[in-house]
Amino acid sequence: IMACGRPTLNIGDPAGEIAEILGTANAGFTVPPGDSEALAGRILEIASSPELGSELGGNARRAFESRFSLRIAHEHWARILLGIDPKAFG
Repeated sequence: IMACGRPTLNIGDPAGEIAEILGTANAGFTVPPGDSEALAGRILEIASSPELGSELGGNARRAFESRFSLRIAHEHWARILLGIDPKAFG
């Protein structure tokens, strides 16, 4: 979702990793499971404000590019699997 530049509504643990990523990036909202009123409120909030949706979506794409791109994933895997600094290869 972040790669597509779309705002995200996460139904999950407000203290979980996805909530932390969305909050840090200002890319969407998290509502706890079972809180249908909060979910409906967030849906209406985004739907009624194209500017907000655009802002959250843009933030999502920028966060994806800076934290989760293929290049970054390769660097992390190289460090984990090979114990090397992938930047040494250019």
